[in-house]
Amino acid sequence: MAIVDERTEKQKKNDKRNALIFTVYIGISAFFLIGIETEFNAPFFFTFKYLALPIFIIVGAISIKYPYIFCYKSDGVLFCSIAILFIMPMVIIIGSMGYVSFFNVILPPQETVYYKGIIKEKFISGASRKSYVIALDIDDDERRFSVSEEEYNKLKLGQFYKIKMKKGGLGIVYKINW
Repeated sequence: MAIVDERTEKQKKNDKRNALIFTVYIGISAFFLIGIETEFNAPFFFTFKYLALPIFIIVGAISIKYPYIFCYKSDGVLFCSIAILFIMPMVIIIGSMGYVSFFNVILPPQETVYYKGIIKEKFISGASRKSYVIALDIDDDERRFSVSEEEYNKLKLGQFYKIKMKKGGLGIVYKINW
């Protein structure tokens, strides 16, 4: 559906401001994700389990109240797409993972936990920012943890391994890398 762009200069300026706010939102989240090491993909699973539905509802409500927010301009014509309405919540959900990690660290209760087990699997995840991951067999349950490259290279499959971490207020196991 094509709509003539009738927005004022103030509205267009607000679009630039909103883009900056969104970029800062994603940047801060990335900072927390890099600085707070968790059990492999734990913030991702927590975010989808508990935040996906509320985020979809909020984005839907915002798109009804402010229909131009999910539109883009091409050749002087404003296009509004249902696809953008579904993509935006997914981007917000993924961007929320760093904040989930942050709140997990600051909310009580906090407890120290130890994981001990046999290294069942080792692999490298990611392309530009590599994560060195080991899978521990703990009482017939597989738990995955990121380790440093140096530690990864020293570890062997079948070796016993013990890792000390904290369990945060949201129930996610973590350690801080700062």
